[in-house]
Amino acid sequence: MHLCVVNTVNFKFMRYFYILFSSIFLYANIANAQSGILDTTFNYGGSGPGGVSDNTINAISVISSGKILVAGHFLSFNGNPNYKAIARLNADGGLDTSFIALPDWKDNSYIYALAVQQDGKIIVGGQFPNNNGAKAIIRLNADGSIDNTFTDMSAMYNSINSIAIQADGKILIGGKFSQYDGVGRSGIARLNTDGTLDTSFLSNIIGIGGNTGYEQVNTLHINTDGKILVGGNFQKFNGKNFKNLVRLFPDGNLDSTFNTSNGIQGFVNKIKPLSNGKVFIVGNFTQINSKQFNRVARLNDNGSADTTFNPALFTSYPSISGANLDVYDIIILEDNKIIIGGKFSKYNNISRNGIVRINSDGSIDNNFLIGTGIHFTNGGIKALSIQEDGKILAGGLFDKYNNFQQSGIIRINNQTTSTGISTIMSSSKLNIYPNPTTGKVYIQSDKNNEIESIVIRNSIGQEIYTNKHITENSNEIELVGKSGIYYVEIISGNQKITKKLIKK
Repeated sequence: MHLCVVNTVNFKFMRYFYILFSSIFLYANIANAQSGILDTTFNYGGSGPGGVSDNTINAISVISSGKILVAGHFLSFNGNPNYKAIARLNADGGLDTSFIALPDWKDNSYIYALAVQQDGKIIVGGQFPNNNGAKAIIRLNADGSIDNTFTDMSAMYNSINSIAIQADGKILIGGKFSQYDGVGRSGIARLNTDGTLDTSFLSNIIGIGGNTGYEQVNTLHINTDGKILVGGNFQKFNGKNFKNLVRLFPDGNLDSTFNTSNGIQGFVNKIKPLSNGKVFIVGNFTQINSKQFNRVARLNDNGSADTTFNPALFTSYPSISGANLDVYDIIILEDNKIIIGGKFSKYNNISRNGIVRINSDGSIDNNFLIGTGIHFTNGGIKALSIQEDGKILAGGLFDKYNNFQQSGIIRINNQTTSTGISTIMSSSKLNIYPNPTTGKVYIQSDKNNEIESIVIRNSIGQEIYTNKHITENSNEIELVGKSGIYYVEIISGNQKITKKLIKK
């Protein structure tokens, strides 16, 4: 009898403890899933980049396997001194020790750019004088070993800040240099697949120019039509007055139909084009064609400022709208919201340390809860990337995020809906085909998941197709619009399923 009483008491206690623990665990998971909240499961217990006073992640690339390449300025990662300047992480942020560590990355090795080829090989750009036998660019095999079929022909103390790979495998490089392989090329060049100079690109011109001595290219992007966007810190291109941003034809000649008129007053750090031809730029500029745009702006296809993106409308202090200090990177989300990272402390005069999510009109998205944001003395967020599940990776020079000790790299939750409808990035119960498409597309669900509505948006959020009265499980749609990326939103039951659709 006595044992029975003890067991009953213990059972009640254990049941109470289980309910209490489950409630706490459930609350923690709900809190952890909120937008902007630090994902504490990422790199749990890891110390991140180390070994030098300015441990910095400058580049992040999520590869097809879900693993993560990180590169910058460091002499160890998660306490492992074998991994210098570049490392590969598992999806949970732990160090992938199957990635071959190179011994000759020294403390003067700065990596600024990563690009992954279709075959998995990794092109690395930066400034690393005679480290691993290269000066500013090197190619690694997928396992991290040096690819000896690629030869760096840059000069000592050249700096490569951006790399873009063409569909034919040729490699565009941008940075601070005046020649490549002994041939005059200022700030931009195109390489053959073996690292030699492609002399057919910029054959009659040199590249960027100016009189400051600090001219450099910070960012490159190749459009689907082969045209090339070039941003950085320069006053001229091909001897003409084009400040800090130009668009080139595939052969390197200037496309004068893209013109910011009086130019961008301040340098451009990153370019993110949209499928409709518009372009997001971030950097340290304050004006575009004499109009106030503080460090983030959207441009039309001809280079003029897109005034439908106007942060100044959402603050009592329009002269100090946008970011108050440098922005280094930008991500365009599938719902057309924008995340920017940098060393700013305010956006639209509201405290936002290092990172903020913005609506497509330039206002702050207040559902992105960063708390105190990142803590840094002289650094900030240098690189942003997005995973398949929508979570955001941010790297740079910092030691805390929202008062959590976290050095150099973090992962942030990015739930973009605030309603009872959940957003799912993929579903095996939904089929969209053909994808890519040339126009006609079929959307089909299984019989147990009836489609209630379909909305198709372009890359800046404009609805180009809407049907909210659907009674069938199979739908045929003629996609009208330019080639590029579109987003298909399907509501079925209590779920909103978002899928990417490419039109050729």
